[in-house]
Amino acid sequence: LQGLASAVIGSAGMTWIARTQSSKHRPMALSIAQMGISLGVLSPAPAAFVSYALGPSSPFFILAGLMLLDCAAAVAVMTNDVPGVDTEPDEEPRFWSQLQDSHIACLNVLIGMSTCIIGFLQPIIGPYAHEAFGFDIRMQGVLWFGAAASFLATRPIAPLLCARVSGWMVVTGGAGLCATALALLAVPSPVFIICG
Repeated sequence: LQGLASAVIGSAGMTWIARTQSSKHRPMALSIAQMGISLGVLSPAPAAFVSYALGPSSPFFILAGLMLLDCAAAVAVMTNDVPGVDTEPDEEPRFWSQLQDSHIACLNVLIGMSTCIIGFLQPIIGPYAHEAFGFDIRMQGVLWFGAAASFLATRPIAPLLCARVSGWMVVTGGAGLCATALALLAVPSPVFIICG
C-alpha cells in the first residue's frame, strides 16, 4: 500500500499540475512540485532513528498522523475551481508567486511527505520486521520488493485515474491511503507489515 500511495500522490499531483497550469506557467509549477521530492529525501533518516527510540511502532504512528494532517490540508486547499488553461497569461511566471500558489504548495508538501516516508521507513523497517516478527534478510527484501513493485505498477495508472476523476481527489485519496498503510505497519501482525 505504501508504494501504491506514493505513486498516486506523485503521478496524480504532477498530472493535475500539468492539466491546470498554462503552458507558460507549467514548467515552473512542475519544477516547484519536484522540489518536494528533494526536500523529502534530505531529512528522514536521523528522525527515523530518534522516533524508533520512542518505541518500535512510534515512527509509523507519527508518520500516519503527519500524513493525515497533510490530507486534511489538501482537502481544505484543493477545490475544483483551479486556474484555467484556456487563456495564456501575459506575464512571465515568477518563482515566488508560483510557490505561494496554495495548490502548488499543497502538492509540494504532499509529494515531499510521501518521499520522506519512504526515506524514513528504509532504515527502520528491517530492524522492526526482524525484532517484531523474526523476518530474516530475505523476507525483508520481499517487503521492499513489494513496495517497489506496487510503486512501479501504479505510476502509469494514476494519470489515467486523473482523467476520470478530479486530480485533487486522487491526490487526497493517495494521502489517505498512505496514512492507512502507515497505521497498518504499526499493528503487530506479519500480514499488516506485508500489506502496509
